[in-house]
Amino acid sequence: MSAFEVVSSGDRRSLIERFNRKSKQQAISELVDIHLTHCTRIERLEAEIEARRKDAERYRWLSKRERWASVGADFGAGGVYRQHRVCWHTGDNWPQVEAQSMDEAIDAAMVQAVPT
Repeated sequence: MSAFEVVSSGDRRSLIERFNRKSKQQAISELVDIHLTHCTRIERLEAEIEARRKDAERYRWLSKRERWASVGADFGAGGVYRQHRVCWHTGDNWPQVEAQSMDEAIDAAMVQAVPT
């Protein structure tokens, strides 16, 4: 049975009628498939929510600093990418961090910027 058939099994009454036409073992097997399909979808959606939550945290961190934070990419000779850099203003200082991606650089800045 394809995942499409499992996911689009219809309303409760038609699902019960569908299982009544099957052997007990077939019905159990199909219910397990439906359950596993939904568990997989839930896990994927939870991971997507977590990724979007992290993106929102990065955005909020940068937007709270308005003109006082900068994200950039550094390039070497011949335009070869080297790294991403984030710098931000704290009092009379401009700390900065470098990383291989923009997200990694902002994450490192967020950690470093937390007051101890």
